[in-house]
Amino acid sequence: MRSPFLTLDTCLRTADPEEPVYQRAYAPELADRAYVLTRLAFEKRADGKLRTKAPDTGFDVGNYGKGSTLAYPVIAFAMREAGDEDLAVAALSDLQEKREIFVDSRGWLTVEGASNLVHGELASAMLGRKGTWLNMLSKGMPDRWANGPLIESVPYPDVLVGRAVSNDGADLEAVFHPGTRDGRRSVEVSQLTPGRTYTLRGAVEDTTVASDEGTARIDIDIVGRTELHITPA
Repeated sequence: MRSPFLTLDTCLRTADPEEPVYQRAYAPELADRAYVLTRLAFEKRADGKLRTKAPDTGFDVGNYGKGSTLAYPVIAFAMREAGDEDLAVAALSDLQEKREIFVDSRGWLTVEGASNLVHGELASAMLGRKGTWLNMLSKGMPDRWANGPLIESVPYPDVLVGRAVSNDGADLEAVFHPGTRDGRRSVEVSQLTPGRTYTLRGAVEDTTVASDEGTARIDIDIVGRTELHITPA
């Protein structure tokens, strides 16, 4: 592909290292082949460390910035899906070595100059495990997650949700982080049993009663990493 509008004067290769991820559900034999081909993007250095051979060319399709920033999390995501943890870590280590990565004043992991697309791919690479994409398509969520209590809304960006999981379909464990500054915030929980009383741990009040719609608004003093646990009384 050539584009004078992007000031790219060389041909860009269009091979997609994410094929080991997206082909897994419908063409596993092609996904295996793509995984083997993607492995060829790695080499062992003289110091014994595995790193990618990706040149610092190409561009970030999320913001049209030049460089190979997007390649590293994409490759890491593919290796994680295939269960190759060593190569996934190698690709992420490449990104750390070649780009400035830091946690900003909001508590956000930031890759300097990278697009939202890069950050989304990085999240997939860091949170994914073997078969994550395949399981999402073929198995879906457990019933306790799909039907149990969930965080309906938070006042973003003042509140960031780090975790929200039901262990048995009746309780809810959540972790919040301040997106701007510490303070008292109100979060809404849904899919509760209408009219039922719930015990709260980590909230301003000790209990709450679900509305007729199965919702509840809960005040929480969010100071750094803040845990909330909701259980039926």
